[in-house]
Order: sequence, then C-alpha cells, then structure tokens
Amino acid sequence: MKRALGVGVTLVVLSVLLVPGLRGQLKPGGAGGTVKSEIERAVERAVQYLRQTQMANGSWNRMAGGGASEDADTLGCTALAVLALMEGGLSVREQEVERAIQYLRSSFRASNNFNATRSYNISTTIWALHRYGDPDDAELISSLTCRLVKGQLNNGLWTYNCPVVEPKDVTQLISDLQQLRNSGQMYGGPPVPAPQGDMSNTQFAVMALWLGRRYGVPTEPVLWKTADAIRRHQNQDGGWAYLLTSSNQPSTYSMTAAGLMCVSTGYGALRETYLSTTGKGGNAPGKAPPPPEPARDLVIVRGNMFLATILVNPLDKITQQHGFAGSIPYTLWAIERVAMVYDWKTLGKSDWHAWGAGYFLRTQAANGSWNDGDRCGPVPCTAFGILFLTRSNLATDLTAHFRGEAVLRTGDDKPLPGAKPGTEKPTDNDPSKPGRDPDPTQVTTLAEITERLITGSEAEKRAMLQHATQASGGVYTLALAEAIPRSGQANEQTEFRRALVRRMTRLSPESLQAYLKHVNPELRRAAAWAVALRDEQSLAPALVPLLEDKDAEVAATAYLALKTLTGKDFGRSASTWKKYFEQSSSP
Repeated sequence: MKRALGVGVTLVVLSVLLVPGLRGQLKPGGAGGTVKSEIERAVERAVQYLRQTQMANGSWNRMAGGGASEDADTLGCTALAVLALMEGGLSVREQEVERAIQYLRSSFRASNNFNATRSYNISTTIWALHRYGDPDDAELISSLTCRLVKGQLNNGLWTYNCPVVEPKDVTQLISDLQQLRNSGQMYGGPPVPAPQGDMSNTQFAVMALWLGRRYGVPTEPVLWKTADAIRRHQNQDGGWAYLLTSSNQPSTYSMTAAGLMCVSTGYGALRETYLSTTGKGGNAPGKAPPPPEPARDLVIVRGNMFLATILVNPLDKITQQHGFAGSIPYTLWAIERVAMVYDWKTLGKSDWHAWGAGYFLRTQAANGSWNDGDRCGPVPCTAFGILFLTRSNLATDLTAHFRGEAVLRTGDDKPLPGAKPGTEKPTDNDPSKPGRDPDPTQVTTLAEITERLITGSEAEKRAMLQHATQASGGVYTLALAEAIPRSGQANEQTEFRRALVRRMTRLSPESLQAYLKHVNPELRRAAAWAVALRDEQSLAPALVPLLEDKDAEVAATAYLALKTLTGKDFGRSASTWKKYFEQSSSP
C-alpha cells in the first residue's frame, strides 16, 4: 500500500483537549459592542425559530414542516438543528435538545432505516452526539464512524451513501486501521480517476472522522488518503470544484473551503503522528519527517488566497458569480468552519466574520430564520447562520495543531510547548470584584483556584482554565476535579473535564495508576481517558477493575478505553477482560 506522505510512526497522542471558549457564548472576535449585541439578538431569534419548528417526535425537516414523516434529509436536518441549538447557548438539558438526541439515537439503532446509511446524516449525527457529550453514546459514535470509514471510495472521497457495518465486523475494521496507522499506510486501494464522490459529502465526512478518533476508531489512514487526493486535484486558481475531474471545473468558494477542511484533517493526523515519541508495536521507524508548516504549504496558501477574493465585494454584488454558486448560508458556514480550524482571523486583510455577519444580519427573516430560495431550506440555513455567528468550532484540537500546540508523550508535568502559562491576560474586567488580581499565576491555593473557575468573570474563568490546563503542579489537577461537580453548567463541566484529561496525559505511568484508584470519580475517569489517549498499554489491565466502578461514567470510560487500547470488545464483564489479559501475558 502507498505510504501516507512518508509517515512511519504510529501512536495517536492527545491533542484533542485544547480548551475552547466556554460554550454558549460568542467566541472572541473583532465585532464591536453594537454589532456583537445585534449578533446575539440574531442568534436568540434563530434559536427560537428552531425551537418552534421542531416536530413532536424531536426531528426537523429542511422545510420546517410537512408533517412528522421522515424523508432522506430529516436525520441530517435534525442533527444540524440540535447542534446549532447547543452552539447557540441552549442547555443540553433542554427538552428540545434531549428529544432531538433521542430521535437520532433511535433512528440509527433501527435496523430498517435506509436514511441511516446517508453520508450527510451519519456525519452530522456524529457531530451532534459528540457535542451532546453523553458517554453512553460512545459506542454509537464508534459504529457510525466505522460506517463512514467503509463508505470512503477508493479515490478518497465520499458519495451520498455508506454501507452498513455489522457489529461483528467493527473489531476487525478497527484492527485493520490500527495496522495501517502503525505502518504509516493509507486506507483502501490506490486512487482511481475521478469523478467518484463529491467534495460536499467529503467535507462532512472528514470532520466526523476527525471526531471519531476520540471514540476508539483510528481514522488517520482514512484522513491521510483524502488529504492526498485533495492535494492532487487543486485547480490552477487555488480553489476546488464540486467534483474532482481532469477537466478543471470552475472553483467555488464553498468547495474550496471543503478542500481546505480535508487538507486540515490530514495535516492534523500527520502532525499527531510526528509528535509521537514512541511507536506502537516496536517496529515503526524512530521518527517521521515533519509535515510542512501551514504558512509555507503552497496548497494551503493558494487555497487561502482564493477564499480571500470573496471579501473584495459586498455579498449582494457577487452572488451570481461562478465562485459563489449555490447556497450563500452554506458557503459562509463552510468558510467559518475552515477559518476557525486554521485559526484565521482574517482572509486577505479583511475580517471574514464581520463581513459574513453583515449578510446574516441583513437577511434574517421576521420569524428568525434564514433561507436560500429553498435550495437547502430554512432549517439547515438557520442552523448554518447560528453556527457562523457563534464561531462554532468542534475541532479545537485540530486548531491547536495550526497554532503549533500539542501534547507530547513525555511522561512529565511540564508546561506545554508553544504556550506560556499566565501570559494571556483577560480581555475585560468585572467591576463587581474590585481588587482581585486578574493574573491566574497569582492564584495558588486549591480553594482559590477552584473558586476562580466557578465564580470568576468570563475573562477570569478563561484565563484560569488555560493556566490550570498548562501549569505544573498537582494542585491544578485537584482544583479541576473539585470544580466539575460544583459547576451548574453542563458546558463548563465538559470544558473542565477536557482540561483535566489533558493534564493527565502528561503524568508518569505511576502517577496515572495512582489516579485510577483515587477516591474522586472525576480523577479516576480522567486517568482512564488519559491511559487510552496516551496508548499506555502497560496500564490496560489496571482499567479492568473500573468496569465495576460504582460511578457509571467511570465504568463507561474504562470500557471505551479498553476497546481503544486492545482493539477487542469483550463487553463490560470484568472477569472476561481479566481472563484476556492473563492469557495475553502467559508465555
């Protein structure tokens, strides 16, 4: 098989837990106070529109109506809508969110649902379930990720449908992917001439596969293959077309964003492998060559330059140009996704978010929705509008790679490379807390750190969370664990848990083993995740007792970690897993 751009080492390491801004808030950006308040009001109205148009069974159709019957787009529309609600600030405990998530679960678990094989539906459901954050969805997400893997065509793209993967075949598929990753090889056979598949289905799939890495499916060989194909089919003007053909179809802005998204996930998968310091299995080369720096990668640079041409004129003057064929909300959302992943504040010299926000503020309907002449429909377009305006980014770990940040498998507790704790100052002050030092490095006791994480202003919380993630000292580990149950916001709890796991990945195996037995369930859970993300094979047997942990989340995490480490699935029976490790260690 073809080697993935020279990659020879194999361990997936943690970069998945870089902490984003607290969810439900507008992300930092260039919008002034007046514009920001207008954006907030627009998001609130759009969220209300989606809440009002949800059907009784928890779903949405793209045209916001038509009864409760499901069509080919219902699953994807439902996933996009509920994702937008959560990104727009709605709590995961709200009934609209819970009803939509339950609808997605039941639809994909039904054996006779043809629409559950559609690539768009599978991809967006992975996004939504991941964002929802229920550990009980891990197996479903893993299964859906495997469907996408099997749906990749041999030219690296996706079309509208994916094959069903039987549960009995999942373990073998994961094992095959692990072997490919270990040897630095791409998934599937050699590429064949296009057209096969399209860029739109493909950009949805690669983001879902990037998230799927976190649920026990080593998708790197699949992402490498797609990135390789995309790189070889860039048009002369730096853009991409809907189909990858030799006829050089005209580039469009939405498909150029899709191409850059595919390149980004391939780059992230390569960089994770490069940053690995230990090859799994002992046969991999000592070090792979580094991937090219994004600022010097001509494919990325040319793609960026093509996208920047969209900002030259007002939107209403260029909508008929070939580069803006299709849906405007879809195109702007595609640009938002790729700009957030690459950490681009501007395209050219212009603020892409302020430019696109102007369109959404001008065109929002009286009922809070957006539409594109029914090309996508009001429900998807409204979801795209919310996701754009809130600067949604489900792949903050991928963004970390483009900032030059990552976690190395060094086994210590030193600050992360590329980041200096305490150097990021809060961007606003809270007059209700006079005299409090905003510098998180000056907060040193367990009680003070925990209190700042829970009761600080938004700026103080962000600064403290970043510092607690990066700084040395066990006090920060304990503070994060203490803060989780005290927080009344599910989104904050998720961010604290991510930060805690990220800290755990820097600890020695001995320290991790101690935390697996800690009285605090948050520390046991985080240590179990870290063992899997570090690929710490020596500690796999130590996870077995946690399968019977009295805390359900700890037990679920231990089960997923064991499947990730071993590529096996013996259910949740501790005795069966114990027997497996005993047999594996016997001469």
